[in-house]
Amino acid sequence: MAVITDSTAGLSEGQLAGIGVVPLTVTVGGRSGVEGVDVTPADVARALGERRISVVTSRPSPTELSAAYRAALDDGAEAVVAIHLSSRLSGTYSSAVAASKEFGAGVVSVVDSGSTAMGLGFPVRAAAAVALDGGDATAVRARRRGRGPPDDDPFLR
Repeated sequence: MAVITDSTAGLSEGQLAGIGVVPLTVTVGGRSGVEGVDVTPADVARALGERRISVVTSRPSPTELSAAYRAALDDGAEAVVAIHLSSRLSGTYSSAVAASKEFGAGVVSVVDSGSTAMGLGFPVRAAAAVALDGGDATAVRARRRGRGPPDDDPFLR
């Protein structure tokens, strides 16, 4: 079982156990790059603080998402639960649904988180914990609905 999300989940390297991340493209003041690689959160914060510099995101393409799902399956996952940025905020969810159609029924389940940042990150981490414990897609989707920080997060006790 694999859990995949997008870069808007706000997860640090130390929080990525069992989680695959597909980056969005971010354009800051006309310069485009991969979120978290070419464009850092500090770049975005600085641009937003100056208010004169535009910040725009672009959703991953269905091809990029499909490649991430395929990589997880090729690495041995029997299924993928893809939990993405709110469909009210981005086209990422639509791209994920389109990508999921490349696979057989039930192989890739796409979930609209209804949120972003840690409102997405907490449920993704909770779902990954279930997957790492051997849970199937149904159990992973059910835990994701629990929202809020995972019970085992030492920073949030």
